[in-house]
Amino acid sequence: MNIYPLKIPSCLLAFLAFLAFFTTPIAARADEPRRDESRNFTPLVLLPAPAITGSAEEYPGRSFLARHLVDQQELTEYASNGKGTDTFVDFDFGEPVLLAGFRHVDRRDPATTSASELVFSDQHDFGAVLRTESIDHVNARGGTTMVVFRSPVSARFVRWQVTKLNVEGHRCVGGAEIRFFTAERGESLPRRDTIAVRPLQAAVRAADGPRQPVDVTVEHVYAEPMDVLVRVAALEPVPMRLEFGRQTVRVALPLVNAEETVSIAVEPAGETLPAGRPALFAQQLRRTPIRPWELIFLPHSHVDIGYTHEQSEVERIQWGHLRKALEIVHNTAAYPEGARFKWNSEVLWAVDSFLKQASEEEKNALLNAAREGSLHLDGLYGNELTALCRPEELMQLTDCARRISREHGIVIDAAMISDVPGYTWGTVPALVQSGIKYLSIGPNHIHRIGRTLEEWGDRPFWWVSPSGQERLLCWMAGTAYSWFHDSRVGILKRDSSPDPFLEYLDVLTRQRYPYDMVQIRYSIGGDNGPPDQELCEFVKAWNEKYVWPRMTISTTREMMRAFERRYGDGLPEVRGDFTPYWEDGAGSSAAETAMTRAASERLTQAETMWALCAPGNCPVDDFRNAWRDTLLYNEHTWGAHCSITQPDSPFTLSQWKTKQSFAHNADAASRRLLQQATGNGHQAGRTVDAVDVFNTTSWPRTELVILDEKMPVAGDKVTDAEHRLVASQRLERGQLAFVAADVPPFGARRFFFTPGQPRAVGKASAQGNVLANDSIRVELDPQTGAISSLRWKGAPEDLVEPSGGGLNAYQYVAGRDPSAPQPSRSAEIAAGSSGGLVASLVATSKAPGARSLTTLVRVVDGCDRVDIENVLDKEAVRSPESAHFGFPFRVPDGVMRLDIPWAVIRPDDDQLPGACKNYLTVGRWVDVSNEYCGVTWSTLDAPLIEVGAIRVDVPEPLSTEGWTRQLGPSQRFFSYVMNNYWETNYKASQEGPTVFRYSILPHAQYDQLAAMRFAIQQSQPLIVAPADTSRPPLGSRLRVEGDGVLVTSLKPSDDRGALLVRLWNAGQQPTKAVVIWSDPRPREVLISSPGEEKGTPVSGAIDMPAMGIVTLRAEFKSQAPGSSS
Repeated sequence: MNIYPLKIPSCLLAFLAFLAFFTTPIAARADEPRRDESRNFTPLVLLPAPAITGSAEEYPGRSFLARHLVDQQELTEYASNGKGTDTFVDFDFGEPVLLAGFRHVDRRDPATTSASELVFSDQHDFGAVLRTESIDHVNARGGTTMVVFRSPVSARFVRWQVTKLNVEGHRCVGGAEIRFFTAERGESLPRRDTIAVRPLQAAVRAADGPRQPVDVTVEHVYAEPMDVLVRVAALEPVPMRLEFGRQTVRVALPLVNAEETVSIAVEPAGETLPAGRPALFAQQLRRTPIRPWELIFLPHSHVDIGYTHEQSEVERIQWGHLRKALEIVHNTAAYPEGARFKWNSEVLWAVDSFLKQASEEEKNALLNAAREGSLHLDGLYGNELTALCRPEELMQLTDCARRISREHGIVIDAAMISDVPGYTWGTVPALVQSGIKYLSIGPNHIHRIGRTLEEWGDRPFWWVSPSGQERLLCWMAGTAYSWFHDSRVGILKRDSSPDPFLEYLDVLTRQRYPYDMVQIRYSIGGDNGPPDQELCEFVKAWNEKYVWPRMTISTTREMMRAFERRYGDGLPEVRGDFTPYWEDGAGSSAAETAMTRAASERLTQAETMWALCAPGNCPVDDFRNAWRDTLLYNEHTWGAHCSITQPDSPFTLSQWKTKQSFAHNADAASRRLLQQATGNGHQAGRTVDAVDVFNTTSWPRTELVILDEKMPVAGDKVTDAEHRLVASQRLERGQLAFVAADVPPFGARRFFFTPGQPRAVGKASAQGNVLANDSIRVELDPQTGAISSLRWKGAPEDLVEPSGGGLNAYQYVAGRDPSAPQPSRSAEIAAGSSGGLVASLVATSKAPGARSLTTLVRVVDGCDRVDIENVLDKEAVRSPESAHFGFPFRVPDGVMRLDIPWAVIRPDDDQLPGACKNYLTVGRWVDVSNEYCGVTWSTLDAPLIEVGAIRVDVPEPLSTEGWTRQLGPSQRFFSYVMNNYWETNYKASQEGPTVFRYSILPHAQYDQLAAMRFAIQQSQPLIVAPADTSRPPLGSRLRVEGDGVLVTSLKPSDDRGALLVRLWNAGQQPTKAVVIWSDPRPREVLISSPGEEKGTPVSGAIDMPAMGIVTLRAEFKSQAPGSSS
């Protein structure tokens, strides 16, 4: 026989449960009097978090999800998408439970809740309501509301419904946490309550001498209130009313000069406890002397070049901030020391343009304030994504600072960087060699920062450069840059609460923070916020009340110098890459990112060409503007704050148009400056019968040159200056290619074109899906078009890991789960270039997320290199996605190394704690080598890789979860080329053809210099220009002797009176470098720096440590020579 369970209404269940739990009813509410002998205290116990089954629409992105309410992390929040009083969240406990209490922690935002309602039901659609409870909230940012229900209620489903807003305009309400409580059997005394005693890190001025505040907090976990007395040492007892939740009283004790213990007890009010019966709670407090804390405020506006407003408007806003800051400096000049206003520019972008358009009076006022120290000029041009920068581009980050310092006599030796988490290692030598000694770091406090703050917040350190020759004092503010934004502490007023500061000192004390100085960034009103005189009023009032901590308004330089004097000798030194987190956003505009990478390399080559051809006429200002555009593209502000939620709004589109223009302008300027340097640009309609091929690097090169298809040559027969035939061939797209052999360093060779057939000799061949030459064999997968086999004569086995899907294998992730990426398919493989000199295959395949993928794979006779060119014709996809190309190499026990600006690193081994490991940003190459052989892989267009596996996005961008701690050894990586994973700032989609080019070079044992040269040859190709046959070709201007030493930059000085030569020891061992000049030789060579100053003369060889950088200034008799004669 079947026995069916008896269905009992929920209201009866509640009543039965109520009777079962309590022999006496729950005591009357707080306002109902009762006799002492009838006391019964009902414990309220936290329930496991319920499931969330529904909610009002979440604010777009993944930062404000409803599930954050139950994740037990108050740093995460739920916010509705402007729903106001239509905001609700539905909870399901899985079965009816007894509910007796409720806790809500509000958002740390002006959008707070004033009142809400709880609706209880046993039906998921709330068709039948068991009861409702009205909730009055504390209505404060981050405020906690604790409620005891009128009586317990049994229900499975609960709906929380907002009924009243704090401010009508702030409708994105929600919360940080919601929890529910059940009731247990009553007790005669509240013995479960806990007491916490907190001596504050403060000394308050008093008539009888300074006193230390002490907070006594009782957490009352019962439904019924109780009146108690708090006794602290010999002080008069303090009354306290205990209600559900936490209550605190503050007492003041005289300061102590040595450790001392005092007793604290909590007793019932109005009662005498029986003899021998202890107090309700008691605790011993160990007191120690107060530290002489100094809280140092650095006022600044976080400069987002866009995001909050269109870029041109931001520029005007920041100009206004500079004017307002100068006004406040004047207004507070008579304030006590420490309370006088000071301002930090954060970056120089707005200062640069302000000085160009300001009146003489305004300009002088700013410069005088900078000289006097009340307005600090921080050294970086923008808040850069440093790992996107090429090596010489990093040097340009401080060009504006160097120029202002030189022209106006202002010392700029300190810098700020804000919002951005993580910085490439080459930043250290780039800054230090430009005169920057100090870096104040204020990252974002929570969004996609991994373990940046966890590892380095309030842990100052000397960051040692890759060479060991430079070190930079870095200090990351533990409260980040935005502590005073509206969503956190908010703007300070004269009467603002001291609690955030005193609580923070408690945190530092518990962490055993060893310094008495504390850095506090003061940036208000959100990004691009204004200066604020109220800070001066607050600091003035604070210092009148407190002996310690003392507050001081300061500048980056002033604070860092004082910190160095006091603590510099004892700070730890660290070496490694602080691999950044936000560079992944550059994959949201892959075409423009590639364009800017190429423009930066081209500008370096153009500077070299001007140094070789016409240094006395170098257009310095044009170069400065072009470098500025590269910096502004790689600056961290990509677009509007609503770029993901409103991708088609005029606000979003306008900002992207401006951001995109930085890439386009840099591209156009770099091409123009390169063409102008030779003075022999191709004229439309004119046949070219000779070209000069220039080598802008410091070693001789033999390479395949591919002419622009728009260059009409006199014929396909190619000869050199000695009339010898040169190997040449027409390629698959009609371009003429030939081998330029032995092009001298910083010189040129001339080649001639005459009618006739190209000399396509050699062993390069293409047959079916196989490419080969005399040293290498490449086979393409007929299904995907990936390289399924790569054999090289110097390796004992195939260099492709069989289980990896092939080299250059396209992998598409739809969504955020990388566990099952979708490959390309249905490849059609056709012959490209037929062979002899050059052979190629073209694979056209179907690619998820794209209209098509076209891959060209090429080999060249006599060359061990394999070139790859992918053209991904992208579809516009707004849902989360990412695209990758896999490179699983079979190099047993191979060690992976990455090129980054001014350094080479190994994943894990050469990364600082807290560095990003989900993806790494590459400069030019990756190498995987064992003790016998290896492979060097260069990337021209895509800067990101993932080591070992596709990791893409993290599940929670506001959490540290999902950020990889350890990568482990691997010989596989993925080129991470596209994504749209961000919730703000970056692009929501991208569309159209984008090119991703790679080259693969098998080799014997690892040779770092060879890897560096190989990759530079791809990113800085030989330059071809129509020749002026009335003049001889350019001879080699200079050469460098010294194992491992490269010239990374050869450029005219800004005053056009010298040539600047930057040497870099790219090898792994110290060496000596000698620069040998051809005529005209410099009259003197001096040690210099990116600032181009005249240092000590060079005599003999220059000692260079591994990774060491030395800049030389070669002086000529008057101006540097204006021609190649």
